[in-house]
Amino acid sequence: MKSWYDRRVKKEAFTVGEQVRILNLRLYPKLTSKWYQKLSDRGTITRKINDVTYEVKCLKWKPPLRIVHIDKLLRITEFRLIGSDGKQLQPLHEDPEKESDTEHDTITLQLDA
Repeated sequence: MKSWYDRRVKKEAFTVGEQVRILNLRLYPKLTSKWYQKLSDRGTITRKINDVTYEVKCLKWKPPLRIVHIDKLLRITEFRLIGSDGKQLQPLHEDPEKESDTEHDTITLQLDA
């Protein structure tokens, strides 16, 4: 049975020390399941047991170490926004020579006084 289940799993390799989100399907009283995040726990990979199971450490759990199947894990991809490293963003310089006169035609009206 387990070999049949593991055969259909998309194999993804995690490294030790990598941050992951962990699937939490616990039902909370008086809440509909659509109101809370399913990937609510955040943990760190501590050990690879085999191709599809990992030991994960999460500080919210008692005890903090659990063995988790790979289909219950999601890799956290972190990214930086431009300018978030503390450097000043450079403004875009517009070149007035590139603008053509046909783009900005102006109509002048002469009034006879």
